[in-house]
Amino acid sequence: MQQANLPLVQLHVAHTSDRQMSLADRVADGVATLIMDQDLRPGDALPAEGFLAARFKVSKTVVREGLSQLVGLGLIESRKGSVATVKRLSGKPLQAYFRFAVRQDPRGLIQAIELRRVLEEHVVTVAAKQVTEKDIRSLRRCLGHLYVTRDLDDEWTIADAEFHRHILEIAQNATLGRILAAISGALWETVRGMRSLHHPTDTLASYKRHEAIFEALAARDSDAARAAMAAHFDAMKDAIDRLSADIGNGSS
Repeated sequence: MQQANLPLVQLHVAHTSDRQMSLADRVADGVATLIMDQDLRPGDALPAEGFLAARFKVSKTVVREGLSQLVGLGLIESRKGSVATVKRLSGKPLQAYFRFAVRQDPRGLIQAIELRRVLEEHVVTVAAKQVTEKDIRSLRRCLGHLYVTRDLDDEWTIADAEFHRHILEIAQNATLGRILAAISGALWETVRGMRSLHHPTDTLASYKRHEAIFEALAARDSDAARAAMAAHFDAMKDAIDRLSADIGNGSS
């Protein structure tokens, strides 16, 4: 099996020697590989703990520790008294990581937004190459929603998220979707005042920047779409710098 096809936990331990891996690590690694090898889908049951204990030559206690690692990674879910099942992947473990990273380091906010910028510029470039007429009509409705809510705080935030989420759907990249959702969720949960990034003082200017993104996508111009998304993030720089300074001073 090529490394690119391994699950997240397999990638995590692939460069760790057997001597450094605990028995629970080996169980987690083995179960993750089993899920891939048997092409198990969300909702499918894993083998019973007794079977896994025999397969990996460990106790049931060690099996439970290994399964707990996979629960923490969001790969499986386990309820007392029933067998563990494969879970649909989500960005929640990543969101916890980003939330911690933003709080731990004063520069964490800027770094997280820089990462989001890189990803969104890539996403909009891909979307411009495969956008359909149906997508353009949907995006136009999203843009209209932004316009009519430009003076409404909560409604604008929802419309803004809807616009960016739709671009991601056009790009058809579920993995990037989970990463972007994790970053955005962590920022919202962590930073008071983050709303100022989504509902700026000059709302008409912000609307125009979204309009430029839409027009580039409608023209299927990937270079213009990337440039428009970059301008969108450039315009948030002052607000980001202020919030980062607040975090550094311990006011958030």
